[in-house]
Amino acid sequence: MKPERQDEGILRWRLPRQKSAVQLAYVSLKSFPHGFRLRKALRYWLSSSLGAWQRVHCSSGNAAGWTHCQRGRHGCCLSHTTRKAGIRLVQRFQSGRSFQACEALPAELTTTMAHRYFDAAANLTDEAFLGVYNGKRYHEPDLDRVLERAAQENVREVLVTAGSLDQSKEALLLVRENRKQLAASSATSLPKLFATVGVHPTRCSEFFPKEDTASADAEAHAREHLHALRALIEQGVGAAGGTQAPDENLDDDAVVAIGECGLDYVRTQFCPPAVQQRGFKLQLQLAGETGLPLLLHNRESTADLVQLLTENRHQIRAGGLVHSFDGSAEEAAMLLDLGFHLGVNGCSLKTEENLRVVRESIPLDRLILETDCPYCELRPSHASYQFMHKQGIDIAGYGWAGRARADKKRFCTGVGVRGRNEPCSIVQICAVVSSLKGVPMAHVAEATRRNALSLFRCSEAV
Repeated sequence: MKPERQDEGILRWRLPRQKSAVQLAYVSLKSFPHGFRLRKALRYWLSSSLGAWQRVHCSSGNAAGWTHCQRGRHGCCLSHTTRKAGIRLVQRFQSGRSFQACEALPAELTTTMAHRYFDAAANLTDEAFLGVYNGKRYHEPDLDRVLERAAQENVREVLVTAGSLDQSKEALLLVRENRKQLAASSATSLPKLFATVGVHPTRCSEFFPKEDTASADAEAHAREHLHALRALIEQGVGAAGGTQAPDENLDDDAVVAIGECGLDYVRTQFCPPAVQQRGFKLQLQLAGETGLPLLLHNRESTADLVQLLTENRHQIRAGGLVHSFDGSAEEAAMLLDLGFHLGVNGCSLKTEENLRVVRESIPLDRLILETDCPYCELRPSHASYQFMHKQGIDIAGYGWAGRARADKKRFCTGVGVRGRNEPCSIVQICAVVSSLKGVPMAHVAEATRRNALSLFRCSEAV
């Protein structure tokens, strides 16, 4: 199905082997926020001439006697089933191409595929991507499909975060496999993965298993653990003079940050503050030795975090990212003054105060987008959800190719899992930030991606 011609507000499509053309008339999206509707007469004509046109990707709002075509992430979808052969034909119109000549369409209807994204925090080693939730398996591993959906949304780079020595090894393994895939010409559309190496504050007992930070044995164990982290970093950065030879299957920018490290005073039941602080100091030392930036975690610990960062500023040679930032304007100012970037995801946009901070206190040249998947998705209870229908576009559908996600108990290959966040949803974060700052999505996406590439010194995906 190819466009015959394009007029202002009207698309004409000629069906294969048909003399007549189908007209799709543009109607106000404010009046019909769920998509486009074909006139009842046109529906009858199609039914009698070609078969039955079926409603596809329709979330709601389908009136009786009308054919409803949901405008998904990639444009409109029409599904046609022939009566005799039973062949299902699905035609997708790329919105940025098909609608380019239609001056009546809002600018935001141009495809977001033109926007390139860097997801600066993705927990891709989480069991949810193996189909395991709360220790129970519900479906087969689908990380490959997750990355494919990210590629469809033009997510070009993804930083795989780690929170322990074992997770750091898993993250580096993912990067290794990703680089092998990218070396194959058939896989160049996949996002390029990078890894962090470090220990989450709630897991700093890895350094001090008995919560003893003073004895000689505890110090020796901590140094041994730090050495293991350093050896893992050397595999991914090719450190000159390192004791560990670089991995021949990895580029020299496979490991780009120390972390996720920092302080968490909300979940001290997992690790007491004193042990967290000692573990954080060790990782600041590691940052000084390697010259890598930090991926920082901060939960109700800003005062102590700022104090430790200030006292150890000589160790911080490459700055860092305070990820999943949800603090006040004053906290943002303190961290920005120290030279750090601030990461924004769904949890950064929960309250009206959060929205005000992002709008007024985080300059675009210091802001980086992330998903923190499988966590921190935008939810209806969040203040940011008021922007989910921007100029009539259902932003809540962004990132999922216009398809509703399935419950994990009814897993369907190729469809996202309800309640599990993914890198592809970063377009939603971009859309909200765009609304808050009054800046086009393309500008937000490109600026934040450039910030991340510069901070982590990553090579761009081809």
